[in-house]
Amino acid sequence: MNEAHSGFARCVRTRVLGRALLPVAHAGGVRHLAMEALWDRDVASRANASRTLERGLDGYLGQPEMIAFVDAALALGWTLHGYEADVEVLRAPGQESNEAVNRREDAQARNLGAIVDGLPVSAKVLGWCGNGHLSRHAMTASMRGETVTWTPMGSLVAGYCGVEPFSLDQTVTVDFGGRELGWLRGYEELLRGLGGSAGCLAGDQPEELAWLGDGADAYVLSLDNELTQERGEST
Repeated sequence: MNEAHSGFARCVRTRVLGRALLPVAHAGGVRHLAMEALWDRDVASRANASRTLERGLDGYLGQPEMIAFVDAALALGWTLHGYEADVEVLRAPGQESNEAVNRREDAQARNLGAIVDGLPVSAKVLGWCGNGHLSRHAMTASMRGETVTWTPMGSLVAGYCGVEPFSLDQTVTVDFGGRELGWLRGYEELLRGLGGSAGCLAGDQPEELAWLGDGADAYVLSLDNELTQERGEST
């Protein structure tokens, strides 16, 4: 499942909805939460021991709705795992190059595979990532006259985990800017009747939403799509 963010700005709704779904996942047997944001494995270890996320952290983990999300998982008795690429990969020279981006995606998928391999076969894990890392399809684009391919973590993780994950994309209606969302007006009444947000399986989506494709197994449509502009860290 993904959240939507751009730098430190984020769509709070994606995290609030994720928190609301934790008890549902728990009822389905999930007891492990693997997070991209837990790049510092020591933070995860301390939280697992204390059963609360420490305060005053930088970045996403210092933002109040993320703290609430993680604390809710810990309160359910879940175990946290970090799967972000090692700091050496993230800080390598030329990290914005296509090669470096794909190296990070591969490292994330490998780390998730190692987490799954270290758990009992019956264990269930919720993976929490950002934006397009979730996609199960590689994407090709032309940049400065060169054709480049982006291979997201979601397209690699099944090969490393030995299981095809069920993926839920929350970002298709988020206002990242420069996106035409006029089509969403046709769903406003329906979404308001469902509390403002609702999901549909990729295989059940109406014909007019066929453009969503099958990059995920399900999509969340929402009327709450604002991307905050403040850093919003906790103190």
